Amino acid sequence: MSNGNEPKGRARFPDLTLADLLNELVWPRLLQAGGLAFSPQRLFLAACTLVGVGVLGSLNRLWSEVSFGSRAGEVFGGAFERLGDTIGSIDLMRIWQLPLPRLWIGAQAVFLHAPAQLLREFPVSSVVLGLPMVMLFLVGWFAIARSAAWEFGVHAPEAWTVSVARGVQRLGSMMLGVFGVPALIGILLAVIAGGGWLLISFPVLDVLSAVLWGLGLVLCVAMAFVAALWAAGLLLVPPALACEGPDAFDAIQRSMAYVLGRPLRYVIYVALLVVMGVLLTAVVELVLHAGHELATRSMSLLLAAEDSAIVTPSPGDPPLEGTRAAAAAVLDFWRSLLSLVVASFVVSYIGSASSVLYLSMRKLNDGQDVGDLATEMSRR
Repeated sequence: MSNGNEPKGRARFPDLTLADLLNELVWPRLLQAGGLAFSPQRLFLAACTLVGVGVLGSLNRLWSEVSFGSRAGEVFGGAFERLGDTIGSIDLMRIWQLPLPRLWIGAQAVFLHAPAQLLREFPVSSVVLGLPMVMLFLVGWFAIARSAAWEFGVHAPEAWTVSVARGVQRLGSMMLGVFGVPALIGILLAVIAGGGWLLISFPVLDVLSAVLWGLGLVLCVAMAFVAALWAAGLLLVPPALACEGPDAFDAIQRSMAYVLGRPLRYVIYVALLVVMGVLLTAVVELVLHAGHELATRSMSLLLAAEDSAIVTPSPGDPPLEGTRAAAAAVLDFWRSLLSLVVASFVVSYIGSASSVLYLSMRKLNDGQDVGDLATEMSRR
């Protein structure tokens, strides 16, 4: 608004705010992923997803003494830990000295050895329970990613029931988008293996197989490149399906194209989101741990030594019996909810961050605004 003291005819420039300076930048918008992850709706979706996956994973206790879900968590957790240790050991000041053999071993542990180990240990449960567990997790990821994309893009909430319903409708596309590339590569490798066995086992044909090995080498190099792009862009597939529609092949193509189009920017964005996720998870754990300590210490402050064992058990304490054991079991249940809260935040953050990352990369590569979502998505 102008005042009467300003000279007439002089142009007045609008006030420049910080929002105007940051509006066209992409990376500051990545910082919204943490706030989106703290949404009660998305935390609820993540908690329901984890509880459902856990219940499915424990159903094999009906015919086995070992929980399939617990064992799957141990196997994949160890594989991701090894891969994470390898990535963490990279010296950015000597980036040319990448530990490629260790990275390859870590990737094999996650994508090959861990599933193979579960198949060997639980041949029935891996199919009967493992597949529904993956499907349920993908529906939860889709619902969280869609909800976050809606709020991040158009700044309006969407009912969680709508997000879940769309996730169920898109489950087939999700499965194809996530596992289509590995399945195709597996089929091609099986064909190469069968051709090698068929040809190299006979005289004369073994020479032909050696000549054709060069073609197989070229094909395997191409497959390794595609597999690397698929693994790098896997975070973008669920939000691509949530934002653009049900075409799984389009989602795969988009995720690979965005990674290949701006690889350095993609790596920087992922690194920023990972660092922020680790810091926020540490804060959540710190707050919950402080609350747990306060509740435990205050409850056992005036208790006798034999009674405080219910609240703060020690390894040398005798086993509890009767109502004391029941009370300790109830307290353990409440403590387990704290772990569920942390895990729910991690899942909520992954889903929210994947949507923010996808919309940001789409803006960089295609020039589409983050609020320009597909017409299909806006149907409520």
